[in-house]
Parts: sequence; C-alpha cells; structure tokens
Amino acid sequence: MAPKLARLKNSEICIFLEVLENYPIIWNIKLKDYSNKPMRDGQVAMMLIDLEKKNLKMCEEEFRARFKSIKDTYRKELKKVNNSKKSGTDPDSLYIPRLIWYD
Repeated sequence: MAPKLARLKNSEICIFLEVLENYPIIWNIKLKDYSNKPMRDGQVAMMLIDLEKKNLKMCEEEFRARFKSIKDTYRKELKKVNNSKKSGTDPDSLYIPRLIWYD
C-alpha cells in the first residue's frame, strides 16, 4: 500500500486541474485514444513535467492517487447536489458544494 499523501492546498488542486484540463486523453473516456494505454501514459508523463514547471512535483504513483481522490471527491459532491435537487427541497435550501474547484 502506498504511503499516505499530504493534503494538497486548494490552490494546488486548482493548478492540478488546470494542467489536467490540457490532457483530455487522461480523463475523457469518450475519446478514441483513451483506450490506448501507452498514449495515456505518455500524456501522464508530459503532464507531470508541466506540473513540475508550476512547482507541483509528484511521481506517477502520486499523480494517479491524487487524480483518483479528486475524481472521487467530485463525484460525492455531484451526488449530494443531485440528491438535493431530487428531494424536492426549496431552491434556497439546495446543497451548495463548498469546494472552490467544484465548477
């Protein structure tokens, strides 16, 4: 099991997501090249270089763990938002995510 990762600051998560957005092959399963693992791994390597340029250095294992964690957190927030909408609650009491990077 990998060692526990230190928590990223919100600003670091925003940088991570900003850089990740430039590499859709890593996250967009609808792309044809998403299923090409060597190409995806190459994109991860390039992304790690870009992250290092922005003073956010991490190894591939750490990248994968952080990517999964951010994805899972986003899904949990999305589920809370959707459940809040389905419950028929008054619009003023809908669940509002507190994550600054949720949008």
